[in-house]
This record gives sequence, C-alpha cells and structure tokens, in this order.
Amino acid sequence: MQYTICNEIENALFFTLDTVRSCGIGYNGTELYWIKDYHGEPIDAEKIDEQRNIWRKMFQEGNQPEQCKHCHLLLTKDWEQNKKFNLLVIAHRTKCSCNCIYCHFRWKKRLWNTREAYNIMPVLNDLEEKNLLADDLHISVSGGECTEYPDNEFEDIANFVLKKKCKMSVYSSGINFSPTLAKCLNAGLCDLVISVDSGTRYVYEKIKRVRHFGDVWKNIKKYSEAATPDGIYGRMTVKYVIVYGMNSSQKAFHDFIKQCRKAKVKHIRIAVEYNWWNRHKDSEIPPRIISLVKYIQKFNDEFSIEPTEFGTTLFEIANKQS
Repeated sequence: MQYTICNEIENALFFTLDTVRSCGIGYNGTELYWIKDYHGEPIDAEKIDEQRNIWRKMFQEGNQPEQCKHCHLLLTKDWEQNKKFNLLVIAHRTKCSCNCIYCHFRWKKRLWNTREAYNIMPVLNDLEEKNLLADDLHISVSGGECTEYPDNEFEDIANFVLKKKCKMSVYSSGINFSPTLAKCLNAGLCDLVISVDSGTRYVYEKIKRVRHFGDVWKNIKKYSEAATPDGIYGRMTVKYVIVYGMNSSQKAFHDFIKQCRKAKVKHIRIAVEYNWWNRHKDSEIPPRIISLVKYIQKFNDEFSIEPTEFGTTLFEIANKQS
C-alpha cells in the first residue's frame, strides 16, 4: 500500500538512556515513543507492531504529529510493512571525556558523566535470536562517547557488526582508539566521523575544553590508515564545526587542512554551531563566514568536502553570493 511515512517509524529503534523512540529528530519533544520507561528489557516486537499500526493509520489519514510535518525523512512509496528492524540507533549512554563548547551535555557535565545505563548487547543478541533484524541492518552509535562504554560494550557492538556483516555509523571524539572499530573500517562495514574542529592545540582546547589534541590527531591517522575510503562504508571522515570567533578564520581552517594532510584524511564534513546558526539564520550572514566558506571550497580538488546539517544551507547562501 502506498502512503507517506518514514523508515524510522516503519523499521527503526532509537535507544536512549531510559526510552525507546522511533527517531531522534525533535528529540526533546517527540511524541513517537515505542517504550517510555526502558532499561534494557527484551524488545516486545508484537507490542511495537501494534503501536506502529496506530501510527501508520494516523499517517495514512494525514494526521501527522506536528514534529513530523515537513520532515525530510518522509517518503511516499509502497511500504513492505514487515516487522524486522533495519535501523538501530544506540544513544543510551551520555558519558564523554570531551567537553565541547557547543554540546548539549556541557550543562550539568558531572551528571551526564555519572549516569548509569543498561548494556545494549543482550538486547541486540535477543533481536538477532528472534530473527527481528533485517538483512540490510544499519547500526548508528552516538550519544556519549562510544569508546568509553564500560565492560567492553562498544567492542562487543563492533564485533557484532563484524560477525553479522551489517553496516555501522560511529560518531566519536577520537580521544580513544578502538582496534575493533579499525577492523570494521578495514572490512568496509563502518563509516566513522570524528569532530575535531581545529588544526592547532590552542583552538582545540578553546572549543573542546580538554587537552587531547595530539591524541586525537594521532588516532585519526591510525583510523585513516585502516580505512577503505572508496565507498561510503570503510570511510573515516573528519568533521569541522564552524564556531564563530574561535575557528571561523581562514587561517584556522588552513591549520586544520595541514593536520588533515599529515593524518592522510580524505573526507571532511563542514557543519555550523547550532546555537549561532539559530541566532543568525534569518539575518545577513557575516562576510567573514561567507569568505571562509569560499576558502573551504578551494580544497575541493584535494579532499572530498561535504557540508552537513546547517552547513548545507550556509554553503548555498555563500554560493549565491559568488
């Protein structure tokens, strides 16, 4: 049957500290919970299917929740309506040794770094044993810093990916090196994004507010050497979040490029700090930022540079002013 809905409602589980949701967009105001009080129990696929059918009917009748209206994830097509999950987002832990100036978790950092969570592996294994994971399964690991998960939990997730030969996306600070993650890269099963935002120790410590500049770039190089970057999976990408007044000069970006060359980086993502963008998106973008975007694009022949999140809109604005 053809109707408009998203894969997240049809086939996804989004694990947080104490809930299971259908997606992470509109995270703080979502109406689309699978389970509201969750602490690592086995997933009841029948109950989720009952709730999914209620949401399907809402969408088929045009009664979309407010957060879903105009969402870029909505698709109109013939949906298979099978019970298997093809997307698992793991964001159940909040501990991270980084302290990024733009991160939501920078507030009440001690609380976020000490909150206990469940181990996701019994949940993954149960889903696998019940044949509830699709052949084209994708696992996305975000939330806190995955390489700091206790009891080798992240290594177990990565080994699960290697054994099942499914795909995984990982977002990391790069402070710690995971040998198993490097194996996933080398096997072409994982794409890794490390947000470093800087090419000098001074800028790194202003934005990240920790002293791991050397460790991160050393680990970026090790991951780059393990990567098989010709496809999407196997790719190691370094992210540069533009933080106005801290790394928004051409010199700051050139310092970043020099580190990318040393670390054999091939892929770069450009984003814009969320709060700054929300304050300026409806006004004129400062000429300094427009000049930075044009400077960044000069390196397109040397690197694969991808604007992402609000960076996409920023690049479009800058290109119109060319």
